[in-house]
Amino acid sequence: MIPLPPGLTIPATALPLNERGNIWLASEDDSGHSAWLRLDSDKHLWLEISIRPMNYPGMNVTVIAVTDEELAKHIRTTFADGFWFVRKCCLDAVPVDDQHHVVGYDPVESCETASPES
Repeated sequence: MIPLPPGLTIPATALPLNERGNIWLASEDDSGHSAWLRLDSDKHLWLEISIRPMNYPGMNVTVIAVTDEELAKHIRTTFADGFWFVRKCCLDAVPVDDQHHVVGYDPVESCETASPES
């Protein structure tokens, strides 16, 4: 968990927070939900909500600081098991199949080519 930056406030114009223009994933059996609601684009702050009723604690809410690309990679690597589908997603870098399931992340795509040694 990342500590909240000093003076973090949620502008009144950001309320109410909902899935519009944000990200909401649900498990295939609807028992789990994960959502990320953008708090501040410039500071890359998101409100992260995780609901897993079968776990304890069953709900977790925190603020995270990640870029859109980092969040998209997290979603592709963590939620691409065929069990999670996208209800809403504002990130083009999170591909979905024709059933709206998160498409898996190909680690080969993210490999950076090492510079040749001299």
